[in-house]
Amino acid sequence: MATIHVYPPYRATVGSDRLELEFPPDTPLRRVLELLAERYPPFRTFAEAPSSEFLWGQLIVHVNDEIAGLDSPTQPTDRLDLLPPIAGGHGPVSSSRRAATRLADSPPLCFDVHKPESTRSRDRRPRRLAPGRPGRR
Repeated sequence: MATIHVYPPYRATVGSDRLELEFPPDTPLRRVLELLAERYPPFRTFAEAPSSEFLWGQLIVHVNDEIAGLDSPTQPTDRLDLLPPIAGGHGPVSSSRRAATRLADSPPLCFDVHKPESTRSRDRRPRRLAPGRPGRR
């Protein structure tokens, strides 16, 4: 029996954050949505979506943490997540882009290059500049 985790706004339709559904092995996601629609009629729209791309504009279904299309096979032992579509962003975000964004949003860092080399090697941590105070302590 598959476990289905239901997130808002679909939780209001189902009345629970989790449900279980029985279906045979290799059941396409479209058929799983049809079975859900038998219990919860608003899911009929999702089951009748003309394409996976159309479905993803209304409902994202993850099967075992992977996004699934209407023809994706599902197993009775799978975990399904019913999630709302999320828009925005600019492609995949790499960890280096996330770090650059955090740095761009924070106050500037400064290394005191005027300290003698022997002192600088012990004091490697950057210090934050006080707002409106250029480069010196």
